Amino acid sequence: MACSPSVRGTEPGCSRESGNSRMTEWLPERRIQCPYCGESISIVVDVSAGSQSYVEDCQVCCEPIEIQVDIEAGNLEDLRADRGI
Repeated sequence: MACSPSVRGTEPGCSRESGNSRMTEWLPERRIQCPYCGESISIVVDVSAGSQSYVEDCQVCCEPIEIQVDIEAGNLEDLRADRGI
């Protein structure tokens, strides 16, 4: 089933790039709070990569944020943002 232009990017399984792509399910966007400056920033989580831990710089203050992602059965279970090393 193709996604209509009005819902593309909002329905599960629909993305802006392709009408029946499942990209939005595997790359959900989430908001976290920077542990340094307190700003709310947006990150994209790669659910297909499984549980992971990585460092990403804050888009506002450029400080390192350690992001910990817990994935179970292909679902995002927990997302934590702490001060990086």
